[in-house]
Amino acid sequence: MTSEGQNNSKLLHDFHLTDDDLSNDAKDRFPFHAEIINSLNFFGHSILMNKNLTRAGRHILCSKIIRRHENIKSVLNYLASTPRQSKQKITEVPMIVICGLCRTGSTLLQNLMACDPACRAPLLTDMIVQPIPPILRSNITEHKRRINDEAHFEKQVFEIAGYDMEQYVKNRSSSHAEFEYEEDTVLHEEVGLQGSLSQLAPKHMNLVVWHADSKNKDYAYEYHRTVLQMLHDVDPPHTHWQIKSPSHLLWMDTLLKYYPQASIIMSHRRLDEVIPSACSLFRLLNSIYFDENDSNSWKFLGEQSMTLLDIWIHRIVEFRSRQPQPTNIFDIRYKDLMKDPIGTVRQIYDHFSFLQWSDQFEKAMRTWLVNNYQGKQGRHSYSLDQFGLSKSNTKEICKQYENMFLAD
Repeated sequence: MTSEGQNNSKLLHDFHLTDDDLSNDAKDRFPFHAEIINSLNFFGHSILMNKNLTRAGRHILCSKIIRRHENIKSVLNYLASTPRQSKQKITEVPMIVICGLCRTGSTLLQNLMACDPACRAPLLTDMIVQPIPPILRSNITEHKRRINDEAHFEKQVFEIAGYDMEQYVKNRSSSHAEFEYEEDTVLHEEVGLQGSLSQLAPKHMNLVVWHADSKNKDYAYEYHRTVLQMLHDVDPPHTHWQIKSPSHLLWMDTLLKYYPQASIIMSHRRLDEVIPSACSLFRLLNSIYFDENDSNSWKFLGEQSMTLLDIWIHRIVEFRSRQPQPTNIFDIRYKDLMKDPIGTVRQIYDHFSFLQWSDQFEKAMRTWLVNNYQGKQGRHSYSLDQFGLSKSNTKEICKQYENMFLAD
């Protein structure tokens, strides 16, 4: 980071969200917007209470939150003024939901299964990058224009902050590869639910616990379903939708309330591999908010990461203990996926009757694997010792999780 950004008068240090430019029709049709504002305000201002955030980090955070709220208002204003183009509810369409813990191969699985030409998996430009008006997937030129415009905006934010955005993106990609089909985690982030950033708030704010609370998340899924319905009205799939986010694991009952037709795939991996990899990812994502020499803040971040991961693991075990051998859930193991990705996907297609295998689909998957080999976007190393943490799978809940899903 350069000192220029730190002294720039354009640096934001706070934000103020209002619904002044939300139309009256949008306010009447989407009353959950009031809860979204409350969520974004609480989320953002809780983080800003951390006195160890750099001035540049505050600027980036405020810019992100303002941008997210602008996106939401543009979506709701558009829908309030535009009649629906389809009479089919998205809840009437089969849906695959991939939601293993982070670092369990779910990104690989998402992109392989998205190769199915009968499938509709959302793009980043569908969800949060200039999403209005919604456009066809086939309009590649416009999708690229939107991505380029957003990259230009993000670069400006980073330049004001004095950060090298290209290096940050390169580092981020080495830990979490970026592909055409994006996690619908970004829709949760739009409304103020971002697990990685929740770890930045001072401990007394309990933002991690608030983020993971399984209650009162209806507003997030109201908005989530609103966006997917909008996309469905413009460009529906041939057979099924597919979404992917580890965050769904925190709110499974709410997910199924809004998408009762969901067929769920859970990916699993040894926790002594998941935990340090996840902590490393969280640290990398948050590297723009703290001074790199602030050892106390990095230690605090590691502790917050463990708190969130513990809740995640508890939530999985609790949910699955209530649903022994459910037919709408299929479990896969990371080691099996890495050893035989095509075979693993074939097992999923054999399990869910609405999925139809085709030679075209298999060929597309094999091509994708050749073009996106592991490590293509970089590699990173990690260990629990790096975060001052001890081996965690000795905890009873970790043993219970591995006995449920990884026992041979």
